[in-house]
Amino acid sequence: MKFPVYFSACVFMLMLFNQCIDEVYVERDFPQVKTLDVTKINADGVLFEAEIIYRGDAEVKEFGFLWSQKENPITEDYLGKVSMDGPYNEPYISYMVSAGLENEKLYHMRAYMITASHKIYGRTVSFTSLGGKAPSIESFFPESGKWDDTLTIRGKHLGFSVENLGIELGTHPCKVISAGDSLVRFVVPALPNDSVVHITLSLAGHEVTSAKPFRFKVPEITYVSPLVLTKPGEVITLYGKNFHPNIQHNNISTHGFTAHIVDFTPDSLKIQLPDEFIPNYHVSVFRNITLTLNSGGFDARKNTRLEWLSTWTQKKTFPGTGRAGAVVFTIGDNAYYGTGATGGYNSLNDFWKYTPENDNWQRIADFPNPERVFASAFALNNQGYVGLGRCFQTGDQFRDFFRLDPTDDSWHPVADFAPGTRYYATAFASEGFAYAGTGRGRLNNIPNHLHNDLWRYDPTTNQWQEATPFPLATAYAQAFNHLGETFVYDGSELLKWGSNSWIKTVFTSLNRELYTIFSLNGKIYAGLGRELVGYTVMHQFIEYDPETGNIREVSLSPDQARYGASVFVLNNKAYLVGGFENRQGQHLGLRQVWEFDPTKPAF
Repeated sequence: MKFPVYFSACVFMLMLFNQCIDEVYVERDFPQVKTLDVTKINADGVLFEAEIIYRGDAEVKEFGFLWSQKENPITEDYLGKVSMDGPYNEPYISYMVSAGLENEKLYHMRAYMITASHKIYGRTVSFTSLGGKAPSIESFFPESGKWDDTLTIRGKHLGFSVENLGIELGTHPCKVISAGDSLVRFVVPALPNDSVVHITLSLAGHEVTSAKPFRFKVPEITYVSPLVLTKPGEVITLYGKNFHPNIQHNNISTHGFTAHIVDFTPDSLKIQLPDEFIPNYHVSVFRNITLTLNSGGFDARKNTRLEWLSTWTQKKTFPGTGRAGAVVFTIGDNAYYGTGATGGYNSLNDFWKYTPENDNWQRIADFPNPERVFASAFALNNQGYVGLGRCFQTGDQFRDFFRLDPTDDSWHPVADFAPGTRYYATAFASEGFAYAGTGRGRLNNIPNHLHNDLWRYDPTTNQWQEATPFPLATAYAQAFNHLGETFVYDGSELLKWGSNSWIKTVFTSLNRELYTIFSLNGKIYAGLGRELVGYTVMHQFIEYDPETGNIREVSLSPDQARYGASVFVLNNKAYLVGGFENRQGQHLGLRQVWEFDPTKPAF
């Protein structure tokens, strides 16, 4: 019983061995195909032929020829393929391949058939090609499109495989989706650099270019929302068409900054500008901006506007000469600003009235006595007083005082400062009197003696009377009103004036000269100036809360560093005017006016 089984197995193995050597055709229940030799090999192509040996009962779904430069091509790995759909009732199949073959190249070809359950290959036949016909482009459609659109070429001798077919739009390679002898489909590439380009097809050493150009649908921005940006990180939506379908190929920039894309659809882009676009959170920005979308190599632009209203807002430029060391005081709803010196150290005596309500500057009567800088001023009984100071041109120091009557724009002399000449002195009004003192001035033979005295001026008697001196001799001390009380700060110490005495209070030390200090809404603000050592000009400003002791920075931008600026408070806002900036070692008198509103930004 074992012998028949052993003999049958040997016969079966012998049959398999013979099949590996050549095609052996036996009766089976699925079709069989025999590859015939390649014929008609010439410069116009080759003829492939095959014989259907057995059809069986299985339905043939597909049959044809495969060829490659690799041996034994299969349906998953081939260079060229000619396929026909079943059913097919003739005993022979043939196809004249006229394109896609390179001259003097060795190819391997075999026939194949596919049924619902089997894939059958014929033997492999090798041949050396003598070339094929050159391809031609008759038309393509659509004639315009955008990235990732599919284009179809109609023509002749276009080949049978995507592997040896090259398509370019202009100079940019394209991905070929499918290829046939008369139809080729490919995808518009990601980065064309021109809106009108021709199609170039390369096949087996041949190259052909379309007669008509392909027109690229360039991206467009039709609308931007919101039209006005009002806060950092605000989401901006760009509506349009023909945006690149790959988000990586859409870049939005403006004025040297790159935006961040937060959401994307084929017809909209949601973006956020980087934080650096508003470099200082505390400084208002009002500017027209251009958003540039670079989508796949093409640019589209749209304008919008940024109106970021914050703590510091630049107002109308002061129309007079830029200056530092000027005086300022307020009467009613107006501020009065004048004297000071230019960056060339020329002292001034012009005077101006500023109305914040309409951001308007108006020149008034000049200060009547010689030009001066680092004078002192105060307002008392709805009139302004200006005196003391020095003149850069002559070197003179002054002790005089004049009173401004704003009702008729006239200046009137009042009593000279009792102790003598003085500049860098502090001055303030309190409880119906005015006070002036400290600073530098002549004492005996010392022209720039540092003082700590304080003198009271009585407007009813027009006389100066000595008062309790400041605790230390100082220059650059500045007085300001805080919650109805007077404070004087000398850059290191903050003292409160009350009942003809001085009370030391807690405050930080700036260690600067020609700084700016004021009070607003129960908090104290100090900054700018230049350092005592090295004379670095500062832009930093701090906010100090006396109730909590908290300090936070509310600085201007670094390019707004200055010293010797003037400041006044009106209607719960402070206004900073002028000052010197140091530009490459040169002092430049500034004309900028900045409004300070600690209630902003408010969303």
